[in-house]
Amino acid sequence: MADRHLNLFYAYGGHDGVGNLIEDNLTRAFIKTVRMLSPERREAFLKDLFGRARPLMFVDRTHPAPPPKPIPCVSFAEADVALQDHIPRKHDPRHRKYEHKRVVTISSGAQPMKRNRGSGQSIPDAWIYDCSTASFCFLVESKYRDDNPIETGQILRHGDWLGKNWRGSDWDECVAPDLLDLTWYDVLEAIETANVGPDAGLDRKVFDELAQYIGYYGYRSFRGLDFTSLTMPPEWQIVQP
Repeated sequence: MADRHLNLFYAYGGHDGVGNLIEDNLTRAFIKTVRMLSPERREAFLKDLFGRARPLMFVDRTHPAPPPKPIPCVSFAEADVALQDHIPRKHDPRHRKYEHKRVVTISSGAQPMKRNRGSGQSIPDAWIYDCSTASFCFLVESKYRDDNPIETGQILRHGDWLGKNWRGSDWDECVAPDLLDLTWYDVLEAIETANVGPDAGLDRKVFDELAQYIGYYGYRSFRGLDFTSLTMPPEWQIVQP
């Protein structure tokens, strides 16, 4: 088996007390990839990824839901990133006015857990924002295990960072349209779409490393079945005894 530590994002001691890979490290790998990409590839990757978003339905994902607001016509080429509450104060959406503000959720796709808003402040997992023209600020919340799904109460509290006083009763009308609900499979598909062309260069290597790292968490793209290596069956003949 290949040494996982050769992967750009895999770290020594990167497991929790019961042996699971640490969730925050997956978010960090995604955010660092966004940061390292060339402007052109970052633009293509994020536009494709956010275009795959669905409304977050905490009752049943199969029920009809208000569609998310169209992805704003902004450029992600020069997008900046931050982890958790380390977004610089001058870019913090509580202190700066952004034209477009969304909550991005990335998960396994498991049905979200319905919980009350609760009290206290939430800590986002990451940020993707425009540091120059203040055209957009996207708060990122990620999960990777089915037994730790997206929680509605946490999303409602995240709204405070964006200046949105969300309550559970406002979900369909106010909250759901401002969500970009994604899965790690969406991330893998967006990588495959953006990781093409002879000019990919270093971007291709970074994408390959991220896709491999996401695979360590159990997510892989299905590329069909390969029958080319199957042995041809012998020719059958009827012979006289």
